[in-house]
Amino acid sequence: MDLNIIPETKRAFKPFNAASVRFPIVARSTDVPGPGSYECDVKQNRQVHMLHSFGGRTKLIPAIKTKCMPLNRDKCVICLKQPIGDYYQYRNEILCGDCFNFNWQWQEKFKRTYLQAFQKVRDCSHVHEHSGTSARIQLVDNRIMKKLQRKEAYLSLYWP
Repeated sequence: MDLNIIPETKRAFKPFNAASVRFPIVARSTDVPGPGSYECDVKQNRQVHMLHSFGGRTKLIPAIKTKCMPLNRDKCVICLKQPIGDYYQYRNEILCGDCFNFNWQWQEKFKRTYLQAFQKVRDCSHVHEHSGTSARIQLVDNRIMKKLQRKEAYLSLYWP
């Protein structure tokens, strides 16, 4: 090999070969949606609703009100069945979850503006037992209940 002759090299289009492909192009996975599919107008810095007193402790406002009564005689206005789990109430009118969702979508018996006044309510049977009297037998520890209420209040900010 003759060291006096400079070998011919391919000149780079840009100095230091800056335009070369350094990272191999890999097809992006379709598991994660692209940046255009996310909602941009989502409310930022959501905070759990609390009652504040001047200098005192803060108190959590529960996302779903708990209705405490010895015997739950609430019946849905439309299907006339006793609601199971969470249900909706406005004044004396009660709707089970299925009837509320159906009327929200199709507006058959109630208009949507009227349905907005309904609030989610839950029977107290998951917390304590009355056995037909006004006395209560605690089923769940208060610490666990507060933890569940905090979790529910936080998640209700994203899934009302």
